[in-house]
Amino acid sequence: MAAGIEVASEEYIVTLDGDLQNDPSDIPMMLNKLHTEEWDVVAGFRKNRHDHGLLRKLPSKIANRMIRNLTGVTIRDYGCTLKVFRKKVAKNLGLYGELHRFIPILAVMQGARITDVEVKHFPRMHGQSKYGLGRTLKVASDLFLMVFFQKYFRRPIHFFGPVGFVCLVIGAAINLYLLVVKLFGEDIWGRPLLILGITLVLAGLQFLTFGLIAELVMRIYYESQHKPTYNVKEIYTTISTHNQSR
Repeated sequence: MAAGIEVASEEYIVTLDGDLQNDPSDIPMMLNKLHTEEWDVVAGFRKNRHDHGLLRKLPSKIANRMIRNLTGVTIRDYGCTLKVFRKKVAKNLGLYGELHRFIPILAVMQGARITDVEVKHFPRMHGQSKYGLGRTLKVASDLFLMVFFQKYFRRPIHFFGPVGFVCLVIGAAINLYLLVVKLFGEDIWGRPLLILGITLVLAGLQFLTFGLIAELVMRIYYESQHKPTYNVKEIYTTISTHNQSR
């Protein structure tokens, strides 16, 4: 899919499955909606799916609900490949690994406006489905990555910092309590609480350190490649009255 998008050169780019379950006759309707209503992405929604009930539909429903709730991108069918994009959005999706199932989120992270429409769906005539209950865990793993990208990609310290501070404070409180107990003459060596306190302090320091390193990496990533930390869709300019009078 990434290779196809890279080669495509026209103003609008369409993706669809190669197993003939999508109907190409839906494309003109989707293009018209994208163009007339000024969307950046129009995604397909398979209302009447022709797939096996438990092994195909149930994992898809679970994944769709998880993705909608965690990301706030509320299209109804993340598994439908039939989508129409504006060229600028498609070219900057940054697809790798198995993130193709999260294309709507990648598009929204660019500031794209996305909607979905009902499309036709046919029974599978060729090949075998690669999805099922076993891939739900993979989707969950990729979903965690996408939620992190969506909320903390440009500010990783906001994720690692609070976790580190919480661990550090709890660990320090436990160790302070044990110090007081030690001063009153009790033996604290080998107590599980001591191990927990030391572990939390070390974990807190590591989370904070990792957050700082991640911040430095992100600064290098953006500054070395001159990548902007924002997206501009359109620029409006005005002519001043001084220039008009001249």
